[in-house]
Amino acid sequence: MLSARGMVFLGTISYSLYLVHWPAIVLPGTALPGELPLWMTLLIAVACVPVAWLLYRFVEDPVRRTPLLTKRRARVTLAGALAGSLACLGLASAAYAVADTRSLHAERAASSTVIADAPRGTDFVPDNLAPALRDARDSLPEVYDDGCMLGIASTDAEGCVYGDPAAPRIVLFGDSHAAQWFPALEGFATSAGYSVEVHTKSSCPAADIESLRRGAPYPQCPEWRDAVIDRINASPPALVVLATFTDPELAPGVDDDAKTWAAAFGRTLDAIDAPVAMMADTPDMREDPAPCLSAHLSDAAACAQPRTVALEGPARQGEATAAAKRGIPLVDLNEYLCDADACPPIIGNTLVYRDSHHLTAAISADMAHVLGRALQPLLPPHAGG
Repeated sequence: MLSARGMVFLGTISYSLYLVHWPAIVLPGTALPGELPLWMTLLIAVACVPVAWLLYRFVEDPVRRTPLLTKRRARVTLAGALAGSLACLGLASAAYAVADTRSLHAERAASSTVIADAPRGTDFVPDNLAPALRDARDSLPEVYDDGCMLGIASTDAEGCVYGDPAAPRIVLFGDSHAAQWFPALEGFATSAGYSVEVHTKSSCPAADIESLRRGAPYPQCPEWRDAVIDRINASPPALVVLATFTDPELAPGVDDDAKTWAAAFGRTLDAIDAPVAMMADTPDMREDPAPCLSAHLSDAAACAQPRTVALEGPARQGEATAAAKRGIPLVDLNEYLCDADACPPIIGNTLVYRDSHHLTAAISADMAHVLGRALQPLLPPHAGG
């Protein structure tokens, strides 16, 4: 099969084809929203073949056969390789320097963020954006720096306590979508006289559902989840705030439907012997807004996501069903993140998302008062409050 004429031809141009196909597929993918459809990827791959042949015929083969190289003088070959490497390094460094100095904001400021329902998104990228687009990925709650956001291997259920250990506790329990609420919860709890006990683990849903981690089984997740619930039940707090990402990677054979999710959330809620408030999951923007905003500095609305897309999914229905069935409050703050039609990426001068579906620590901190307003009626009065 490999000796067939077509296969020999592909083998002959394989290096040129390797050089051509990668930018040909990647660059359109960065220019278009979402992933390239399969038919377009295949069409680009086919179109790369004649381009690769031209590159082989008029560049690669002539250079390879030049007398300067065919004489195989070691010094000349080494010098050429070194010069080529330095040229590539210089070009890459120059390109990086140019990209790093490019302005990533419009030349005007936005008003300070005011959290209100049905927010009107800022329609440009302000020069006082917080965090800046380049810093979006680093806008993390302090639980990450403190080691309180557990990694994949850990099953430690000890957790971390913020505030006065003797004060009544509010437990934050779940995955990274629980951790994203920490700045808001701590801001409220500190002022109201509560401590915050954090139990969060990467990619581990609070719902009792079998999930995967990058395609692999994730046995540490249920082990940790059960251990945290046992710890909560051994010393019940004033309130458990439970949150989870509603679009994780599920194990084969697990149905991704509202009924399955309602049962999964229900098992977790039934296992907790303490007052619980469940956070409705935040919008899923489907793609990271920061790169989109960098290409639409004066048209940030182009990077918004329709509300019907950002807030859809069977798991969201399941969490609502499980909470309603048990009379457990579902705290839905999405009215402060989306208007009737869309979920904007910038509100006031605050960048809302650090990636496709996590809130920045900045917007979370801004929402302390609205989260507190929702949780206060669920908390028992205490002497320090």
